[in-house]
Amino acid sequence: MTEFWIITILIAVLGVPFTLWWWKLGDAWADAEHKRFKPKPERPVEKVVVRKD
Repeated sequence: MTEFWIITILIAVLGVPFTLWWWKLGDAWADAEHKRFKPKPERPVEKVVVRKD
């Protein structure tokens, strides 16, 4: 039973910082991808109106 609590505490103590670091790394990667692939300019959208007569 003691091993269970030791492993649970280790996961809680090490897992949270690892998750936060992983998110930070992912954000940096996403920012680099956004800089690499610039968004395309939006084209004007043609408005279509359907009328029922």
